[in-house]
Amino acid sequence: MRMLEKMDTKFDPEEVIEEFEMLTKDAERVQKETLQKILEENGSTEYLKK
Repeated sequence: MRMLEKMDTKFDPEEVIEEFEMLTKDAERVQKETLQKILEENGSTEYLKK
């Protein structure tokens, strides 16, 4: 249903830019958190113990 709602609205490039900037504003923090989670989940693997 949500996709249909978006199809009814007019395309606004400024809105797209704003949303993109909001989602990527703190990319460094997101990348660090993602890496931390990956290392926590896989830290016990043989490869990472070396």
